[in-house]
Amino acid sequence: IINMENNDLEKNQSSLDFENEELSIFNQEKPVSKIISDFKTAFDKVDFILSPTTPTPAFGFGEKTKNPLEMYLSDLCTIPANLAGLPAISIPTGLSENNLPLSVQIMGKPCSDYSLIDFAESIEEMVEFNSSPNLLKENNES
Repeated sequence: IINMENNDLEKNQSSLDFENEELSIFNQEKPVSKIISDFKTAFDKVDFILSPTTPTPAFGFGEKTKNPLEMYLSDLCTIPANLAGLPAISIPTGLSENNLPLSVQIMGKPCSDYSLIDFAESIEEMVEFNSSPNLLKENNES
């Protein structure tokens, strides 16, 4: 649970208890206003920011259901854009060694939704990724 009053983040006791505070976006040293300010500074120099969509390659269906923290951490790269209220889109870029999807996230300036979609389409055309992961292969063989 996030308390957004006065642009401060506050970790609620009922939320996940992070043992490694450096991984936590809820660290009091990084309030939302600082994240927004950092993005504003970056967007003074660039039109778009590319980043990984996830910190690791995708995992198999049902593979992380017993570890909710690990599942949560897979969304770590998408949280800053959400906190800053920025438009962002993830596009496929390839497949991992295990035939699972890989992607990048593109973030745009506030209210740049249409140019972000145009840019994402251009990147998709340059990458020419047009394969589908065979996620249900094992289930279809039986």
